[in-house]
Amino acid sequence: GDNSSCGGCTDPSACNYDPIVTVDDGSCAVNDDCGVCDGDNSSCGGCTDPSAINYDPFIIVDDGSCVYGESLLVTNTNDSGPGSFREIVENANDGAVIRFHQDLLGQTINLNTTDNLEINSSITITGIIEGEDHVTINLIQDQTQSQILCNNSLTIDSLRFTNENELGQWGPVFWLNSPSAVEYNINILNSTFENFDSPIFSFIDWNLTGLDSNSELFVDNCEFLSKNTLVSVFDNASASNVLDSVFIHNTTFDSNNATEFSLGSESGCYFELVNANVVGIGIPGSVYDQTFDILASSVFLNNVNFDQNLNIQGSDSGSGDIVLQDISIQLPSNYDMSFFGWVSGSSVSITSCDFGSNMAQEDISPFHIRSLNVSVSDFNCDNFPLEVEDFYETEQTSVFFDRCNFHSSDVSIREFHSVEIENSYFQNSPSSPLYLKNNINSLDNCTFEDNVT
Repeated sequence: GDNSSCGGCTDPSACNYDPIVTVDDGSCAVNDDCGVCDGDNSSCGGCTDPSAINYDPFIIVDDGSCVYGESLLVTNTNDSGPGSFREIVENANDGAVIRFHQDLLGQTINLNTTDNLEINSSITITGIIEGEDHVTINLIQDQTQSQILCNNSLTIDSLRFTNENELGQWGPVFWLNSPSAVEYNINILNSTFENFDSPIFSFIDWNLTGLDSNSELFVDNCEFLSKNTLVSVFDNASASNVLDSVFIHNTTFDSNNATEFSLGSESGCYFELVNANVVGIGIPGSVYDQTFDILASSVFLNNVNFDQNLNIQGSDSGSGDIVLQDISIQLPSNYDMSFFGWVSGSSVSITSCDFGSNMAQEDISPFHIRSLNVSVSDFNCDNFPLEVEDFYETEQTSVFFDRCNFHSSDVSIREFHSVEIENSYFQNSPSSPLYLKNNINSLDNCTFEDNVT
């Protein structure tokens, strides 16, 4: 024979290692930068420069394919006229990159509130950041607001947008305003939005039909300060085309407002929040200021820290999934628990999460999970009651808990077809550590310090 029947890769560090092979035939390979075994980086290659026309925020390897449009320079802080931000933006062609003269670092451009700024071309606006200094665009003066009408794709990098008045009921910063079907690709990078109490992005027509269904919003390394709502399409069940997907990475929300990501109906919007901090609870007694709200058909959260409750309204249609990984919710002692947490979706997966509060037990409301199928593992719950319910009245519904620790937390699971709880610990429950009302209940290797109902 020629060893071909037992030849292959015998190196355990190789991506194509085969432990059964006895003869190394020199075929061992490594993963490329895209994670493809013996690949050539083509599967994740593209343009990584935000100032390029063909920039793609999801590309890992720059393959030299970036294409650039004209470069334009803002040279003064005037509201209009040659060299002004307004004139350059409104006259830019598709692919233009708008930059700011170095002398504008630390300066503020006040937009005239009698005229909205209209963006008709697909452009990139790149500011300057050095330490705490930015180029600032101020939109609200003398109790009136200038809005930005965005009719095409847009990339914003390293800018600061502000409202220099006291907080009030101002309109959105950006109106997604296309009169015809446009595939919006909105990228917001390394920027700050401060002192707005309105949506950053919204739609000028609640019966919107002109937004292409492939439109995306990507946000990375940004700060939204003082009661910002990022995206709002309030109760927009009539919208046939809304944002298809929203990706938020490495971002801080401080003193947030209501319905942070209200993305329309259950028609397919995907929402992702990764490596984020949500801090600064709102005004006590205001239903709009005490929870971090997401409305989307499918939701993925990873490595996010909250000091307020989380409210996710996913799809009830059976197609939407909610995935929470490495999430921390820590409610302060003065939190208003009339604003209870809520997660609702066709399936809910919770992994490596930590929910807790510093409140008196009599002041705490349960965190609600509503779903067809629930999977919870490596979960710590401290002084944080949990209620899991099936509201769908179908036969094949299930709950699975594994490696969960509940301290001073009542747990209620009811109305499911089957419930399995394994390798979990229940301690110091205020009333009953575990209440089960389901067709089939299974407990394995669990420890209880109190009675189970």
